[in-house]
Amino acid sequence: MTPTQAAPGTARSAAARRPRFRWLALVLVGGALLVLAVAKPWAKPEPTHQGRSLSGWLREFERFSHSGLGFLGPTAPAPGIPSYAAVIEALEAIGPEAAPRLAERLAHRPSWYHGFYWSAARRLPYAVTRRLPAPQDADRLRQNAAMVLVQLGSNAVSALPQLVDLLGRRETVLRWTAANVLPAIGPPAASAVPALISALESTDLSARVSCAYALAAIGARPAESGAAIWRVWKDGRLPPLVAIDALARLGYPPEQLLPVYVSVLSSPDGVEVGRGLGFLVKLGLAAAPAWEEVERLLRHPDSRIASQAAAVLAQIGPAAAPAVPALARAFNTEWWYLRENVVKALAAVAPDSSTTIELLHRALQDAHPDVRGAASNALSRAKAPPHPASPQVPPTQP
Repeated sequence: MTPTQAAPGTARSAAARRPRFRWLALVLVGGALLVLAVAKPWAKPEPTHQGRSLSGWLREFERFSHSGLGFLGPTAPAPGIPSYAAVIEALEAIGPEAAPRLAERLAHRPSWYHGFYWSAARRLPYAVTRRLPAPQDADRLRQNAAMVLVQLGSNAVSALPQLVDLLGRRETVLRWTAANVLPAIGPPAASAVPALISALESTDLSARVSCAYALAAIGARPAESGAAIWRVWKDGRLPPLVAIDALARLGYPPEQLLPVYVSVLSSPDGVEVGRGLGFLVKLGLAAAPAWEEVERLLRHPDSRIASQAAAVLAQIGPAAAPAVPALARAFNTEWWYLRENVVKALAAVAPDSSTTIELLHRALQDAHPDVRGAASNALSRAKAPPHPASPQVPPTQP
C-alpha cells in the first residue's frame, strides 16, 4: 500500500458517516421550517400600505441611504420601484407603527466590513462598481430616518422609548438627532423631559442647544425645564439668544429675562447685540436697570447699534437721566439717523435739562430734515400747555 492510498477501513468509515450528516442536516432544516410554520400564524401581522408591508417599505427606504461612487442609486427608479416621495408617503400613512422601526435606524452603525468594502470599491472602475450593491451610508440613513420622524409629528410618539434611550448614549450625534426629533412630537413627548434635562449637561454645544429647544417645544414641567436651561446659560454653556427663546416659550415674562438680555449686549457679534437691544426696546421702563450697559453702546463703532441704544434710552425715559452727557456727545456724529434718535432720547429722558434745550436748538439747524423735524416736535411738546381733562358728560335720559 502506497502512502497515497487510504486504508480500506478508513474509507468505509468515512463513507458510512456521510449519510448520517445528510440526515442530520435534513432534520435541522426540517425543524427550522416547522418552527417557522408554527410561529408564523401567531406572529403579529405587519401593517401594509398599497399591498406592501412595513418591512418592505423600510427596505425601499434604506435604498435611499446608499452612498454614491457610481453605484446604481435610487435617483431614477426603474419601473415597479417606488420613488422616494412614494416611500415617505407610505411610511407617513402607516404612521405610529412605523415610528419605532425608524427610530431604530437613528442608531444604525455600519457593519464591520463597511469600511473595507468602501475603500476597495473606490478603486474599482465604474463598469464594475455599477454592478455591485451600494454600501449603506449610516449618516445618510440616520438623517433620512430623522426627517421622516419629524414629518410624522405627534404620530411618532410611539418611538419615545428609542428616542429617550438615544438621549442617554455617549455619542453626541445620537443625542443631537434625538433632541431634534422630539420638538416635532410636541407635548405628547412629556416623558422625555427628564432625559432632555440630563442631556443638557452634554459636552457638545449643538446637543445642548437642541435639548433646550426640545424642552421649550414640549413645554411640559416648565419649572424644572426653565431652571435647567437657566442654570446652563448662567454657567456660560448656552448662548443667551437660545436661552431667551427657550425660556420665553416656557412662559418666562420679559422682565424676568432682563439679565439674559443684558448678557447679549456684551457679545462680539453686532447682530446679536442688535437683537438684544431690540428686546430691551420692547421692555420700555422695565429695562431701566440696564441703562448703564445701554449707555456704553452709544460709543459702539457701529453707528446702527449706537442708534438702537439711543432708542432704548428713549423708551426707558427719565430713569435714564444720568445718560444725558453721553447722549449729548453721541450727537456729534456724521450719521443722521443716530442724531435723530439722540434728539428723541434727550426729549424723553430729560426734556427740561439745559443740555437738552441747547442741543434741540442746535438740531433745528441740522442738515437733515428728519433731525430738524424731531427737534421741532420735541420743542413743541415742551412748550405746549397740558390739555385740560374733558368734562364727564352724563348720559341723557330718554
